[in-house]
Amino acid sequence: MNVYTFAEAINCVSNHISNVMQKLNVKGRSQAVVELIKLGELQI
Repeated sequence: MNVYTFAEAINCVSNHISNVMQKLNVKGRSQAVVELIKLGELQI
């Protein structure tokens, strides 16, 4: 069983968010949310 420290978990989440933003071709988290809504992947 893998045991992650809090810092490792934060780093993992940060990397995941960066990868998603890169794939969406956006510069920030707000833009990512807007793009996901446009794509129908996120509903508010």
